[in-house]
Amino acid sequence: MKKISFVLFILFLFTSLTQAYEISRIQFVDDKLNPIPTAMFINQIDTKPGSQFSQKKLSDDIKRLYETKKIKDLKAKVVVVEGLYELVFTLTLNVIVAEIAFEGNNEVSEGKLEDQVEHQIGIPMDMEQLSKDKAKIFETYAENGNFNTQVNIVTEETDEAGEVKVIFKIKEEESYQVDSVTFVGVSVFDPDDLQDEMKTQPSFWRYFFDTGFLNEELFKYDIEQIQSKYEAKGYLDFAVLDIERVIEDEYINLVLYVKEGEPYTIKDVSLHWMKMPNKEDQEKVFEEEDLRPLLDAAPNLLYNRDTERADIDRLTEKYNNLGYLEFSCRTILKPNTEKLEVDVEYHVYEGTPSVIRDIKITGNSITKDHVIRRELAIQPTDLSNKLLIDKSKNRLMGLGYFKSAEIIPSDTGNEGEKDLTVKVEEQETGRLNFGAGVSSASSFVGTIGVQQSNFDIDEDWPYTGGGQKLRASIEAGTSRSRVEVSFTEPWLGDKPLSLSTSAYHATRFYDEMEEKHTGLSASLTSALKSFPGWRFTRGLKGEYVSVEVDDERDASEELLDSEVSGEWVTYLFLNFSKDTRNSFRRPTKGGKISLATEFQTIALGSANDSYKFRLSGSEYFGIFDESVIKVSGELGGTDAVDDVEYYDRFFVGGLGTIRGYEYRKVGPMDEDDEELGGNSLLIGSVELDVPLFKRVNGAIFFDAGNVWKGSYDWDPSDVNVTTGLGVRLDLPIGMLRLDYGIPIHNVNQDDSSGRLHFNFGYQF
Repeated sequence: MKKISFVLFILFLFTSLTQAYEISRIQFVDDKLNPIPTAMFINQIDTKPGSQFSQKKLSDDIKRLYETKKIKDLKAKVVVVEGLYELVFTLTLNVIVAEIAFEGNNEVSEGKLEDQVEHQIGIPMDMEQLSKDKAKIFETYAENGNFNTQVNIVTEETDEAGEVKVIFKIKEEESYQVDSVTFVGVSVFDPDDLQDEMKTQPSFWRYFFDTGFLNEELFKYDIEQIQSKYEAKGYLDFAVLDIERVIEDEYINLVLYVKEGEPYTIKDVSLHWMKMPNKEDQEKVFEEEDLRPLLDAAPNLLYNRDTERADIDRLTEKYNNLGYLEFSCRTILKPNTEKLEVDVEYHVYEGTPSVIRDIKITGNSITKDHVIRRELAIQPTDLSNKLLIDKSKNRLMGLGYFKSAEIIPSDTGNEGEKDLTVKVEEQETGRLNFGAGVSSASSFVGTIGVQQSNFDIDEDWPYTGGGQKLRASIEAGTSRSRVEVSFTEPWLGDKPLSLSTSAYHATRFYDEMEEKHTGLSASLTSALKSFPGWRFTRGLKGEYVSVEVDDERDASEELLDSEVSGEWVTYLFLNFSKDTRNSFRRPTKGGKISLATEFQTIALGSANDSYKFRLSGSEYFGIFDESVIKVSGELGGTDAVDDVEYYDRFFVGGLGTIRGYEYRKVGPMDEDDEELGGNSLLIGSVELDVPLFKRVNGAIFFDAGNVWKGSYDWDPSDVNVTTGLGVRLDLPIGMLRLDYGIPIHNVNQDDSSGRLHFNFGYQF
């Protein structure tokens, strides 16, 4: 009987604890139990009076309350008052910022510093935002060469309880332009090669402009780079013994006294396993013979730090691929200074394998969860893999929706399982652009455009958060005009298949004629799984095209034959491309290659049967002093059952093709020197881009190419060649590009006097 009573008691207790109960009241109090107005926070939580209590809902509520940044600490508990359940939040509120001030600023005005501070007065203190403001203040000084300025944040209590005054205390330091960097005691390397490893270098323009200032933090990094260069050759005893700073007026000369020592040879390479706490009996995942093939470091070879790091990367990849997210490896060097030998020990911590249990997303008030989840290279039930986590982070940042993105692993309490928290900080994705430009090819052109790169066609106003792209633009100028509306769904049917559509009307004005295109296009783009990095686009484009020769001009018969009174043209296009550039703004390595093809057929409503292709490629090579060499080329061809229409031919000459000639003035011409275009295209270019000083680059280039009338008529020996100089000015109001090209070999042109090409655009 007692046993039955005990069992009934346990069942009663269990059902009481697990039974859902209704929350009758919600209170917010401070840490002194003083009431806080409920209206301040009630809209931030899902739990409401009259709702059923849920532990998961409460956890989400706590997270949202912290995200308001008004709360420093928080506790929540359910209390029973007269038989009713009340939810009580005990909050420690952040203090209110009553004033923001600056001290110690002499070089930068207070007004300019105020422009850098985004933290508002009269709101709870947000240390994360204040830290960002501090960084922006430092950047303001750094832009003026004051890299060694110190910025600290202090708070002072005011007369009002709960309010503080925030003070940015600034300690300005003298700034000097680097005049020379000299090494004493160097024999292993050429001193010039060592200086090439350093960011701290004399600027060519230091006597003319305020540039090339000494940055102590960057200088420390430079010394570490030099040490790594010596360690890569086995010089483990290398050291910078002293640094002499010789100051002359506003300039500083740096003298580095170094001890090189002698190179070390590897005597022994060994692997050591570190045990996990409380798991001394855990078996190794791999034996030494399994990992040895991954190590390039070996006895009797010169020690090399780069080789050691590459070994660790290979070990990490092997373990990460099996879910060992906690894996780590460090090396211990045991040098024998007398024999100049070193033992290299790889100490391996394997950890335990795990899978991803859940992925939580925070910080996204606009972007929908599924838009973020579909970009993740790792999903629940996958093995924990740091390489895939890093890949996921890069994908999220590549969307352009976020200022920052972090993916943080955490323990779940269950062995072999990890949770991931994706923490994002969103940024504005809508753009309204007004622009104006002028160039030697297109004369003046004005633009206005509106774009939302995080559009959502399924939502109500403001139609954001779905990861789609919508853009509308109007362009009008003296030689061209264009109106276009485009829409892109990057994940059609929740698959990595991009749908792009556009509608447009474009007009181009030439000396003798006017060309108009009005059309619609739709395409699908996807990655080629069998060829990593390649993308495949296929689509259909329909245009109504007209080419009209000016009636008031005495045009040649050849030009009159090019007229198209108005016809419908349907293109089927197939494009393949691969882009490995490390930057879109100014690449220093990598390249881009693409093959674009178009097909017309009477079967689809076109007036002709024809095809056209363009094979283009470019490669970038970073060399000395942040200079870059760009090598590019393009091969094109077109053919048709009847004659190739004027609007499908190739034209070259001018900026973007062969500098040194007039726009479109290379290739077949009529008797009046009006361009007729051709069916075969070949162009190439080599350009050296050299930074001269901040926001100013110089360029030296060679261009070559031609257009031939017939199809398949390419002849590399029959090309025009030009050379020239250029300047790129990154101005606050836009980029100005100037190129002066001079023909040095003409095959079908008489012009050898040279030509200035320019392009300027202003966005606001």
